[in-house]
Amino acid sequence: MLRRNRPRRIRGRAAMMGLVMFSALAAVIAPASPALADPPGGGLPGTVFIGRSWYPQENGNYCAPASVQMALQSRLGYTPHSQSTYAWYMGTDDDGTDDAGRVARELNRSGNTGWYEYKTINWDPTQAQRNLFKYDVMYDIDRGYPMVVNLWIPAGYNGAPPNYPNQNRTILHYVTVVGYANNGDTVYVYDPAAEGAGGAGWGNVPRQWTMSTYDLETLIGGKGYAA
Repeated sequence: MLRRNRPRRIRGRAAMMGLVMFSALAAVIAPASPALADPPGGGLPGTVFIGRSWYPQENGNYCAPASVQMALQSRLGYTPHSQSTYAWYMGTDDDGTDDAGRVARELNRSGNTGWYEYKTINWDPTQAQRNLFKYDVMYDIDRGYPMVVNLWIPAGYNGAPPNYPNQNRTILHYVTVVGYANNGDTVYVYDPAAEGAGGAGWGNVPRQWTMSTYDLETLIGGKGYAA
């Protein structure tokens, strides 16, 4: 079981990886990729997958706007706004997007729904919080609603998602949950920083990756999610 050492708490805004990981912003990439209709290899047993298209974040601070864009595209079949518009509504700036509460409000506003709520997970997740997150994954995905989650990966932690950059600095990042498998014990995730969209060091991160739900809950610890 992977455990994270408790880091010194970060004060103020939740700075996104573009400021935490590197000083240069990522170059703007094409606005969308071809749709990923199914998980690679057809999926694991018991797979429910609702992802449609992966979008790269358009600069180093736009992981939340890109995650919102992917969630709405997967749910609606189109994205109502540009990443810069989502960023404006969420107050995203050079320090990133404050918290997943702003994400939940924007998913509701742009998606014309009242579905999404902001939920938090302790740094050391309780069993009740883990149970609720897994329930939310299955309940939301079954009904066509992707989730956007806020990750907190401390420096030196070796349980990061596949091919994440050098682990000598803290990573704060948003990604979109677009499916699950194994009765909710595994999640499918679209990562807006993939293929170099997040900047130097992110070139080998895949657009879509899987992780145990337990490990993802651990990475959300100290932050929150929109579900």
